[in-house]
Amino acid sequence: MNNDHHSEYATYRFGITGIDCADCAAKLEGKIAQIQGISNVVLNFMTSTLTYDCDHDEGKRIEAEMREIVAKEEPDASVTSRGHKHHHEHHDEEKHETATYKFEITGIDCANCAAKLESKIAQIQGISNVVLNFMTSTLTYDCDHDEGKRIEAEMREIVAKEEPDATVTSKGHSHHHHSHEHHHDEHETCECHTEHHDEEEHETATYKFEITGIDCANCAATLESKIAQIEGISNVTLNFMTSTLTYDCDHDEGQRIEAEMREIVAKEEPEASVTSKGHSHHHYDHEHHHEEHETVEVHEGRDRLRRLCCQT
Repeated sequence: MNNDHHSEYATYRFGITGIDCADCAAKLEGKIAQIQGISNVVLNFMTSTLTYDCDHDEGKRIEAEMREIVAKEEPDASVTSRGHKHHHEHHDEEKHETATYKFEITGIDCANCAAKLESKIAQIQGISNVVLNFMTSTLTYDCDHDEGKRIEAEMREIVAKEEPDATVTSKGHSHHHHSHEHHHDEHETCECHTEHHDEEEHETATYKFEITGIDCANCAATLESKIAQIEGISNVTLNFMTSTLTYDCDHDEGQRIEAEMREIVAKEEPEASVTSKGHSHHHYDHEHHHEEHETVEVHEGRDRLRRLCCQT
């Protein structure tokens, strides 16, 4: 048996109510993101949801610091824990394959209805990281791949009950197993088995950007859709309320994809400004985080953005 110590990280989720406006939420997100050891912080004003990643051993300390920040910055806000999910592999134990599922849900009338529906879906046994983005009509969640059909069926039952006029359309799912990721469109047959010994291993990363200067939620949704068409990109989320763009891609493709993303932003939203907020690597049992002050080669993308802005 392998006795090497593996650091175990987790995704934590909280409901935060009582924040008055999107700007307040964005400022609070920025404060929380400064906590040492925290990463991938997202505070969604529309769904009153906070999520972040950290080492599980640091979970209690970071949660305590987060609650102190909320109490100081937003005294009227209330924080409720929604649990956390561990991410850790043990090579000599039974292996489970998780997947991220994505759906388009249209026909929901308001942000409050979306938040209530998200809360109902989050109560399904075996589901985690549920995000229903009212502005982009997108639902994403994680679950064990073996439980995928059951959970999707329960999710559809909840939507039909809570929002009879809503329509749910699957946008496929991506598998997360060992050190690689498999992507499947909705009608593709998954031939993935648990043992992959001789395949090339790829290192994926989550990239985060601040995009300011977009006028409306519809514009943000259109831009998100354009960015999602870039080859090699996945899990694209452009949050209009917090001016935040996140996406996943192979780390080796990071510079190309960022340059293409910047070209699309410059073409679709000439007045918008894109600022990198760093990226985090996902490989084997560990995660590396890079802050913006580290050297990141983005000059080519910026030059392309300037040229495109001059042409418009």
